[in-house]
Amino acid sequence: MTPWTVRVFLVFVRPILRIWFGLNGLRRENHPERVPRSGGLLILANHQSYMDPPVVQICCRRRVWFMAKQELFEMPRIGRFMSWYGAFPVKQNAPDRSALNRAIELLKAGETVCIFPEGGVAPEGELKELQGGAALIVRKAECAVICCGIENTREMMPADSTKLRKSEKPVTVRWGEPRSFNKKSPAEEILAWASEELRSLIS
Repeated sequence: MTPWTVRVFLVFVRPILRIWFGLNGLRRENHPERVPRSGGLLILANHQSYMDPPVVQICCRRRVWFMAKQELFEMPRIGRFMSWYGAFPVKQNAPDRSALNRAIELLKAGETVCIFPEGGVAPEGELKELQGGAALIVRKAECAVICCGIENTREMMPADSTKLRKSEKPVTVRWGEPRSFNKKSPAEEILAWASEELRSLIS
């Protein structure tokens, strides 16, 4: 289930990226101990920049799989890099059952999956309305869920750019308290909790 490229990334590349991100703005990680050490775990993170996935990967104590929009995999350099560290594509603006089933399959196998429930990058850093796919995954997988608030990655790579730069503001990652839902939990309840949790983590 785990390609060798993902294992290589985690063992060799992640430490290098931690150093690189530390030199270029990553300053603070709040409550990383809140991340459960075992069992299926869904991470719901806000989305400010294409730098968010690698930041989550290096700040999480576990191997993380990512759901990312299909268009990114068509970009030669970015697409290849994303596949290396465990991302898989999802079609936007339409239900993508293949991607949803992939996420659920990984979670039921005890893996960690990160999705960005806003459905796209928020250029100014504000939290957009969360999409319903997040609630569907939570109910189908019946796994633990944790929110991750990310700030100032847009200073490293703005939404309209693919060029990296040093952030003049500290890049911060904050972990919320994990929570569990079941298949009978209302989607509205899940999305309301996640929205409130994310707003508190990036305020």
